[in-house]
Amino acid sequence: MFRRFALGLTLFTLAGLSGCVAQLQHQPNTGLVRELGKDKAEERLRDIMIRARGPQITDAEVQDDAVVYSATGISPWWYTPFQGKAAILFSALARIDLYENARTFLYDAGGAELSAITHQNVEDAREFIDLLLSFQAWWRDGGDEGQGPAKRDEPDEVKTDLMQEDGGSKSAEPEGDEVKKDLMQDD
Repeated sequence: MFRRFALGLTLFTLAGLSGCVAQLQHQPNTGLVRELGKDKAEERLRDIMIRARGPQITDAEVQDDAVVYSATGISPWWYTPFQGKAAILFSALARIDLYENARTFLYDAGGAELSAITHQNVEDAREFIDLLLSFQAWWRDGGDEGQGPAKRDEPDEVKTDLMQEDGGSKSAEPEGDEVKKDLMQDD
């Protein structure tokens, strides 16, 4: 009995001494896309993602509002094999955590995990963060056009099914008596 207790205490102590993987601080360079140029930055991000240790990423493409990648591996949530496409939306990305084991965790504004990628080394992980956040900043600024998503022009007129044949338009919102008639008909 005493030997089991001593063995358990020893294992618990060793596990406590090994500790958790430490989170690293990193000040990202969000101007990297503008410094390198969009094509070169896309190529570097793709190369870093394909070199990742887990999940195995077979292809990555930077689109206007996201990075879309194909991956195979073991799901960290269900420990089952998976294969498919995933996207990191620039509009959803709020935080990236970097750990000393070269693992990055991507989170949305609500704290939900969007993705987790283990890189070959910490330098790759840092450059991944720089490039991803740089593409996000580039997207927010509107890319090559210089108009961010909130600044982009909205169409002058939205066409609906309510458009009249004579070229005029009917309001999509019922007004006054029309609302009362609709409410009375529902009864």
